[in-house]
Amino acid sequence: MENKHWLDDLLDDLGWTPADLARATKLDSAVISNIRNGKRDVGLETSITIAKATNRSPESILRMAGKLPARPETDEELEKVLYEIAKLPKDDQREVLAFIRMKNNLRKK
Repeated sequence: MENKHWLDDLLDDLGWTPADLARATKLDSAVISNIRNGKRDVGLETSITIAKATNRSPESILRMAGKLPARPETDEELEKVLYEIAKLPKDDQREVLAFIRMKNNLRKK
């Protein structure tokens, strides 16, 4: 389940270097290096820090690292949507839900 190259894959996706990630997360470059080399495990705090810096959910970071069960690829987009909606105020969340329901109703017709 563990993916030893997950951080390199993430950096490739972002077009970032390890130094870019260290700057964005304010994590010591040795921490980044140790995670990349498998000498250090990614924990919850570090996954949250990396998630915020890369605009991803902590769950997706933990999944990439193999710390949570993988989901099918199609769920990654849904996870991003849910993560963004969760940051909205409750009234805005209700508005988004109403829009989604309206959109689904229109598709049924």
